[in-house]
Amino acid sequence: MRYSLLAGGKRVRPMLCIAACELVSGQESIAMPAACAVENEMIHTMSLMHDDLPCMDNDDLRRGKSTNHKVVDDILDVTKSSQELGKTPGKDLLADKTTYPKLIGIDKLREFTEKWSREAQEQLAGFDPEKATPLIALANYIAYRDN
Repeated sequence: MRYSLLAGGKRVRPMLCIAACELVSGQESIAMPAACAVENEMIHTMSLMHDDLPCMDNDDLRRGKSTNHKVVDDILDVTKSSQELGKTPGKDLLADKTTYPKLIGIDKLREFTEKWSREAQEQLAGFDPEKATPLIALANYIAYRDN
């Protein structure tokens, strides 16, 4: 549980909520209940933990959705070492899972990732650049992270 609940992606969502509030000059105290509700997803995650353990359910679909919906994670799984990732890479390829690198290739996937990050940042162009900085940093972190 600790591994899954302390993963960086779980903390991105509350930060995104607070950064969006700050972008429009909102008060952090007003955004905090929403950020906490998003963070509350961690409790939900913990309750679903057993469903997601491969020994319990190693299916390609979970709760009606593909288990493989992680655009940058798929790139890292193919390009990084276990030391860099902190986990065993390449398991999706060995399991012959349908991943974005397998379907469209790593270069095309990187293009998409950069395009989506650029488009997200372009949406912030009309806002105060200083207030948009946290959201731009989040977009860059998600698109260009290396573990």
